[in-house]
Amino acid sequence: MHPRVPKAGRVLHEWEIPQYQLHARGTLWYIIAGVIVVIILGYAVVTANFLFALLILLFAVIIFMSHTNEPPMVEVALTDLGVVMNERFYPYHSLTSFWIIFDPPLTKHLYVQFQSSIRPALSIHLADEDPLQIRETLRQFVYEDLDQKEEPLSEVLW
Repeated sequence: MHPRVPKAGRVLHEWEIPQYQLHARGTLWYIIAGVIVVIILGYAVVTANFLFALLILLFAVIIFMSHTNEPPMVEVALTDLGVVMNERFYPYHSLTSFWIIFDPPLTKHLYVQFQSSIRPALSIHLADEDPLQIRETLRQFVYEDLDQKEEPLSEVLW
């Protein structure tokens, strides 16, 4: 596996991760979700809000399909010029800092903060990578934010 981004630099670390975390859902979860969808659909039909009913139906189908299919795999690479994730290249000069939250089995994530204040931090699952090696590599190019001790609130809510 080599990043398919031209001029991404020499690969220092590379691994693959699922595009999103697939959570195990029991039968009870699907039953409760189905009941909620039916109730909301019933309300939409009774109030003659058919656009809302269509949106709820589409939302339910998307959620169901995303929970029944395996997530696609994403290539991640750290190079001497930047970070490559899913064929997108983020040069080190566009980053302000990074931090690693390592508390297995709960979380093993690398967070990369961009210079743009409106752009949220990029979350990268470390999979089986050694966080100490990743840290030593990134410290050569980007400031390590040692004040960050927890996952960002947006990540926890998601």
